[in-house]
Amino acid sequence: MRDDLTRAHEDTRMAWRNGHFLRGNRPGATASAGIADTARFHRFWWLAWCCRSDHMTTHSEGQESRTGEIHGRFATGQDLDFVGQDGFITSEILLRKIEQEEVIIATLDDLPAGYLRLEYLWSLVPYIALIHVQPEYRRRGVGKALLDFAQAFLREQGHTALYSSSQVDEPEPQAWHRHVGFQECGVISEINQGGIGELFFRKEL
Repeated sequence: MRDDLTRAHEDTRMAWRNGHFLRGNRPGATASAGIADTARFHRFWWLAWCCRSDHMTTHSEGQESRTGEIHGRFATGQDLDFVGQDGFITSEILLRKIEQEEVIIATLDDLPAGYLRLEYLWSLVPYIALIHVQPEYRRRGVGKALLDFAQAFLREQGHTALYSSSQVDEPEPQAWHRHVGFQECGVISEINQGGIGELFFRKEL
């Protein structure tokens, strides 16, 4: 199972925080290096998740979903610079993900406020690869709106669960997952830098 999750980590290109942004498996980087640095990725990820909303976002095909003044939609080619600002994956890969509706944007007052990238483990299982919320929009419900849009879309596609994860030594992200309905579903020991384990979560859709 650990080998499978190792491949999944490589596929989702998780990486560690580099200043303000993430960097992923660049040319010449090894899969083991990316996995070892997953710990720092989650510290970035939690910053993006630290924004809650009591309002649920809904998705209708061909329409934007809304949470107050927060709008969720799929990214387009015109959003490439914004959704690629983390420098985590190449523009070519990112454009392909945009075409496959795997990149979601949230706007606040018509300004881009954050984005979410989905991956599919083993090409089947939806998994949150990355959420980024602009610093000035954190704690204003942007991350929650992105999550809600993704969930509604995945339900429409027939998926019944969404997966995520956090390091075992990060109580705040774990508390957030439980707060929004995720449940623990397993642990991979010593997969992160320093021998720290990874706690996986599953949410029914």
